[in-house]
Amino acid sequence: MKTIAAQYLRQLFQPGDKIALALIKKRTSEALQRIAFAFDIASDRWQNWLRFKNSEGFEIYCTMNTLTPTACHRDKSDIQDIRHVYLDFDADGAAALARLRLRTDLPTPNYIVNTSPGKFQVTWRVIGFTLLDAERLLRALARHAGADIAATDASRVLRLPGFYNHKYTPAYFVTLQTLHTSAVHPEAFPSLPDPDLAHTLTYPPLTPFPTSAAASTTGDGSRSGQDWRTTLSRLRLGVDPSSLIRDLAAARPDKPKPLDYATRTVRRAQGLIQQTPARIHTPRQ
Repeated sequence: MKTIAAQYLRQLFQPGDKIALALIKKRTSEALQRIAFAFDIASDRWQNWLRFKNSEGFEIYCTMNTLTPTACHRDKSDIQDIRHVYLDFDADGAAALARLRLRTDLPTPNYIVNTSPGKFQVTWRVIGFTLLDAERLLRALARHAGADIAATDASRVLRLPGFYNHKYTPAYFVTLQTLHTSAVHPEAFPSLPDPDLAHTLTYPPLTPFPTSAAASTTGDGSRSGQDWRTTLSRLRLGVDPSSLIRDLAAARPDKPKPLDYATRTVRRAQGLIQQTPARIHTPRQ
């Protein structure tokens, strides 16, 4: 248990890579996020702290791609390099994983993480991917392989092996199988159709920011309440937060400081989403 996570991190990243950790205590909805260099997170000091938090009931997750040197969040706009693509096998995981390993059109995965009984994360080390290329492949692979289609954003966090999954009684120890450590290029993967591409690259047309205080029959019918619901909806669809801030600011010239209002709204929505990872940002295992 002591070295599994550290060794895994050293294989996934270079020492100077900046990455994010998410610690979630689902029974109390507590959430912590830490952004640091991979070298530090793999150190004994950090690993001891993570084991302590895990013993308190926190689930331990990590980003699979690197962040920019100045990143303070783990938004898509903070992603610097695509280092990995992955699949999250949740339903009928053992059978789905067996079918994947029989496929001859896919490169052999690097890592298989057993997150809970019959549930797995499969990861490939990659090089030469853009963010859009990676997410296009993630969506297509998830559909073709029977994996979780929600686990297809580049800023997603996945469980770290070497810690306990507290959704089970007794807690389930998350294990790692390393098949190889070589990286592959985009051309190693098949060209698969991505029917969702157009929807993920544009704002959903049916949820524009309101331009007037139109009446609402559900929830908070105020204009700010509508802004809040639209912001959450767009973030969950993978819209870039910086673009979202600009859009909201442009829609609210009635505010004394539209940009400040938009920034606060989007950041609060991001915080809420990051505190509910089982539904949005992290696998359900």
